[in-house]
Amino acid sequence: MNKHKSIKTIPLILVSSMLLLNAKVKADDWTCTDVASIKNENSVMACGVATADTEGEAREKALRRARTEFELICETSAECVGRQTIVEPLRNSCEILANGRYKCFRGLRYTILDNRKPAQRPTKPVRTQQQPTPAPAQSARIEKSASKNNDTKKFAIGVASYALSIIYSDNTDATVDDSIDFSGGAFFIQFAPVKYIAVKLNAYSLKHDENDDFTSSGRDIQLLLGSNFTQTGGNFYFGIGQFDETWEYDNQIVSISEDYSGTMYTLGLGYNWSYIMTDFHISIRDETEYVSETVDAAAISGALAIGFRF
Repeated sequence: MNKHKSIKTIPLILVSSMLLLNAKVKADDWTCTDVASIKNENSVMACGVATADTEGEAREKALRRARTEFELICETSAECVGRQTIVEPLRNSCEILANGRYKCFRGLRYTILDNRKPAQRPTKPVRTQQQPTPAPAQSARIEKSASKNNDTKKFAIGVASYALSIIYSDNTDATVDDSIDFSGGAFFIQFAPVKYIAVKLNAYSLKHDENDDFTSSGRDIQLLLGSNFTQTGGNFYFGIGQFDETWEYDNQIVSISEDYSGTMYTLGLGYNWSYIMTDFHISIRDETEYVSETVDAAAISGALAIGFRF
């Protein structure tokens, strides 16, 4: 009798198992086709669907969307937020669409546990030595200063309008009796090893203002101390130098030449642009070369220059 009951029980067990398996498969199919998710007490079945050009890409996208679906549900459920979960894979299938792309379904079952997630300790930021952020005005000054430093140029060459005057006076009445005036052009070159120091060489050729047969040619070299020789902006300077020149008077009747040299003291000002510079200077020369025992004199030279900086 018991043997017959056991035999009759076997078909019932098989039928029940098949029904449960069929129900599970249908539930998995239903999860991904009819709705995106199902919540049942402490478990959530979430599904992701994605389409891509390749099957691998479609599967990956579907998995991410299933996980995102669960996270959205969990954020709105008090019994889920902050709790640990166990993940079980469910449906994972793909099909080829008429356009040749792949459509994949991915199902995941999340079981929500009573244990809460361990609190994550915030990582301490690595301390690095950083310079304080400059204020806007300070930043503008820094940028302006950097721009000037980038525009540093030590050499300049150019031309100048050059003039020389020797003003004589008689010792007996101290009145100005006469003057000798020359004017003409000059070529100059200037080198500034640092911002505040420069060496300048002028080579000039001049003619008497009233007699073209009377000429003066020479050179002067000066050591200058100033406020700004190498960067853009204004410049004020003074210096000391040496001049050497030759006066010649040459016509059809007579030909005479005299050499003069001495010390000179200079005062000048100018302005530097990125590639162009200009300045004006006036120099007081040692007049003893130009005078006799009975005559006093003042020797003055000056130049207005424009040059190229590099």
